[in-house]
Amino acid sequence: MQQSRDDTIEVTDPLTAASASLESLEENEGSFSSSTSTSYRDEWVRLFERKDYVAAIKLEGIRGGLRSSRFRSVCWRVYLECLSEEQAQWEADVKKSRQQYSDIKQEHISNSLREDNQEEVDLALFNPLSQEEDSPWNKYFQDKETKQMITQDVIRTFPEIPFFQTSDVREMLVNLLFCYCKEHEDLGYKQGMHELLAPLIFVLHCDHQAFLHAQEISSQL
Repeated sequence: MQQSRDDTIEVTDPLTAASASLESLEENEGSFSSSTSTSYRDEWVRLFERKDYVAAIKLEGIRGGLRSSRFRSVCWRVYLECLSEEQAQWEADVKKSRQQYSDIKQEHISNSLREDNQEEVDLALFNPLSQEEDSPWNKYFQDKETKQMITQDVIRTFPEIPFFQTSDVREMLVNLLFCYCKEHEDLGYKQGMHELLAPLIFVLHCDHQAFLHAQEISSQL
């Protein structure tokens, strides 16, 4: 994981990490053909370095063959069309998605009570006691209530798994869920959404840990 000023914690993308490291792993392949790092590279090649890789990983998923895969998070994004079918575009796709989330978070979290740089502010609306629907303060209190509900759910997320008990991960989950409900106000936040998000974050974390393990072995040779 890497710390980021834009958010408390960032789960490093195994797609970016793996793509950048395959060349260095390949250089050491002959000296430890049965090692973890070689196995890591072999799995990437088997899943993605083929013309029909999209159909292949879909079939692999249907068969349950990705349960122990170290690239399950990458496969999921291909399934959901978060990544282009053309692999040369993957890095750009990831950067675009990260920037979109950064902009969304800036709008809904960092600027939640700013006055949009207006020279004149309607004091009748911008009043903590205002009950007007368009009042920034009224929206602020509604958002605060939503965040409290999300936080209560997040605190109860998989209590048996230490990963979800850290303040950094909890804050990340709250931010993601809050931004999602702000972007989909017709749906809003529903209890149980945290249980859908948590496995996605955990798989990203596990995939990255697998990459670090393979990278560590490679660096020791």
